[in-house]
Amino acid sequence: MNEHDPIRNDARWKRRERELGRDAGCVLCGERDLCVLVEVKGEMRERLLERHHVVGWANDPSLKVLLCRNCHAKETESQRQYGIDLDRETKRNMFVIVEMFLRAVAIFLARLAERCWQLADLLAAQLDASLPEWRDRPNFSH
Repeated sequence: MNEHDPIRNDARWKRRERELGRDAGCVLCGERDLCVLVEVKGEMRERLLERHHVVGWANDPSLKVLLCRNCHAKETESQRQYGIDLDRETKRNMFVIVEMFLRAVAIFLARLAERCWQLADLLAAQLDASLPEWRDRPNFSH
């Protein structure tokens, strides 16, 4: 297959934008580059961002966020390491489902909090370098 095919390339980019949106990005690492795709064999199509079930599909199939493939793999493995039951076939009562839900949310929020600290540090460092007096500036008025 010829890699330099402008029509196919444009069609692929439009499909990615339709599926993910123009401003789509990984919630955790911030990856936004739609050209960093990895081919996935089988029923799944190639894609950068995947829908991650924050508490596991078995515990709530509707609670999803977009993550890059790397972060998605890490988060799913983290759920398994912490004992979150991800098996859709397991028969569980509501108490167990709520327990799994709460533990999985805690795992995800801890990772999200880490990312917030990293972004705050990055922002402060960039402002310190480009606008040293930024902390002493008066509040903006409306």
